[in-house]
Amino acid sequence: MWLIDTYRWNDQIIAWYKDNDKNTFHAYDYTTCIYAENTDFARRSLNRGNIDYEPVTRTDAYNENKTVLRIPVPNLQFYEAFVNEIERLCRYDTKLYNADIPPAQRFLYDHNIRPYDKISLDDDNTPTCVNRVNEPELTTAEITIETEDDVRNNPNTPITKLVLDNHMFGGDEAELLKDFKATFNDDDPDTVFMRYAFRYIPYIQRRFDAHNIPFSFHRSHPSKITYRGGDSFFSYGNVHYRDYAIRLHGRFLIDRNTYLGDDNGIDGIIELAKLSGTRTQQLASRSFGAVTQGSLVRETIQDNKLVPHKHKPLSQPMRLSDYVKADKGGQYYDPLVGVHEDVAAIDFSSMFPNLVCQYNICAEAILNDEDPRNNPPEIPVSMHTDTGRLANVLRPIMNQREYYKAEDDHEQRIQSLKGVLVSSYGYLRYREFKMGLAEAHMAICAYARHHLVESAHIAENHDSSVVHGLVDSLYVKKPGVTKDEVTELCDDIETQTGLPISSDGIFDWIAFLRSKTDPRKPVVTRYFGVKRDGEHVIKGLTAVQQSQPSFLKSFQRDALDTLHRYAPNNVRQGEDDYASLIRSYAKRIPLKGAKDLSFQTKIRKTSYEKNCPQQTVINQLEERGVTVKPGYTLSYVKANDGVILPDAYNGQPDKKAYTEHLVDAFHELLRPFNYDKDTIREWTKPTRQTTLRAPRVKVTAP
Repeated sequence: MWLIDTYRWNDQIIAWYKDNDKNTFHAYDYTTCIYAENTDFARRSLNRGNIDYEPVTRTDAYNENKTVLRIPVPNLQFYEAFVNEIERLCRYDTKLYNADIPPAQRFLYDHNIRPYDKISLDDDNTPTCVNRVNEPELTTAEITIETEDDVRNNPNTPITKLVLDNHMFGGDEAELLKDFKATFNDDDPDTVFMRYAFRYIPYIQRRFDAHNIPFSFHRSHPSKITYRGGDSFFSYGNVHYRDYAIRLHGRFLIDRNTYLGDDNGIDGIIELAKLSGTRTQQLASRSFGAVTQGSLVRETIQDNKLVPHKHKPLSQPMRLSDYVKADKGGQYYDPLVGVHEDVAAIDFSSMFPNLVCQYNICAEAILNDEDPRNNPPEIPVSMHTDTGRLANVLRPIMNQREYYKAEDDHEQRIQSLKGVLVSSYGYLRYREFKMGLAEAHMAICAYARHHLVESAHIAENHDSSVVHGLVDSLYVKKPGVTKDEVTELCDDIETQTGLPISSDGIFDWIAFLRSKTDPRKPVVTRYFGVKRDGEHVIKGLTAVQQSQPSFLKSFQRDALDTLHRYAPNNVRQGEDDYASLIRSYAKRIPLKGAKDLSFQTKIRKTSYEKNCPQQTVINQLEERGVTVKPGYTLSYVKANDGVILPDAYNGQPDKKAYTEHLVDAFHELLRPFNYDKDTIREWTKPTRQTTLRAPRVKVTAP
């Protein structure tokens, strides 16, 4: 049988197991503890609260031996309240350890088991891992919903349609709920996927309750399901909004709007749960960084070391001049603006994780003052060479990804593993990533800069010129370059840097663009081109921007396809085809529905300039009683009477506005070939048909 999930129920831990199609659970009496730093103040505070403790010697996450106070948790049901009480008694001035690890997760650590392990149970049902190779097949279900009104506006609005996979339920609400219940219980899915699940599942449960129909999404141990709202947060330069997670008992609920729930699917989520040892339900509601942190916490606990709670190690003192030099981020070469032929794209494979493993970059290695050490260039930081936990965590992820890439039909798992590897670098200095250290982030960047510059010099020795470089990739130009020459260059770079590198193809031609606001400046992330194998590449333009309507995205892809017939040397010869294409799209604007014409906008604040689309949409939602929060993604259509919500679209688009957007999208492609917008606008005008008539002859009477 396989371990599926664990969760806390009262003062016990419930573990669910799957044996073929049979699902069972066992309840375990389980005790755990937390730790506090051993100070006079901490002991007096705990004595005042009549809390039991004992001094013990432990090693912290950074290999420092210390005496701490071991505090048994008296009741798992009140675990969080107990931790809060200790913090209050100690006036939030005492360091705690192992205090924010959920008991159900700690249960897995203590038994050295992970989700989806194949399990054997002894006489008292204690689980032991048999192997981690095979895994169970989980049954899944997708729920979609339609309601009479917006749920945010009217939380009691009736359901008009529910869809469970291929089963559609409509008509009278009570009847459709009864039919849904029967099908759901009969299918008994292990995993439920739904868009905005954390908002809609409590709503659906309320509709069952309103009709006095007994039903629960829980498989067992039912508890009240309540929508708890959400919060706005800032990440990677953007404001996001996230609903607070809801967790089901005995099955999983995956919200499609979360980082992991959107594109990765159940196979990708299973893969990350197996590698990190993090419970699926907890993992699916968080970000890729949670996988890295969960893996580090598991490694630390199983090494019998202490995990810090709400505190990180202090950064090392550094002069301001050294800090400015050290904290420069990644290296890049400004693109050479214009159109270039015979350009090879080469990429370092998982550059940052490989640097971590090659040079042992992690917090504990930097804080360890023993020799021997690695010294990154340009910054006053060094690392002990013994392999640290971060390298131990990332290396299996990289190996697993390479294994799947060599196989077929593992796209979800590959995508999930890539997400973890990409995010692991940034999380090293994220304020809530308690196992990170800013100096580790700086060291990775320093080595990355060094190796990119080194690679550029190697390319020049191969008679190639660098036309663009960005952190972990280079674009090198060589007239008539062959695949064998690119392979030789990659092998040379890999040998000299010690980092894996590969070619991402050779461009027939590629265009790097100037800034729209400052023509003197190139833009590092906006370019397009066509590879020799026919693949079209578009970065940073309309076709790949989430904010743009699908109608405009489709047009720009078709425009690039048309342009490629003539580019790069005979672009002017294709003007009749360009004009025909843009006119055909302009004619179709009135035929398109709201879905094709909708713009997406991320709300960063709740008040904008009076007449901008964001404020107009906010006002329309507030008129409906919907409170907009920063991080919301809102949709709107440009109609003939102004900006409106998609569900209020009247079928009358602002044709002039959308035609101008077509012009803008085409101009992004044609600008490197010296076309202006006025020329493109002329192409949108209907062509006039002229008919030759016979000359009129004046006839006079004889």
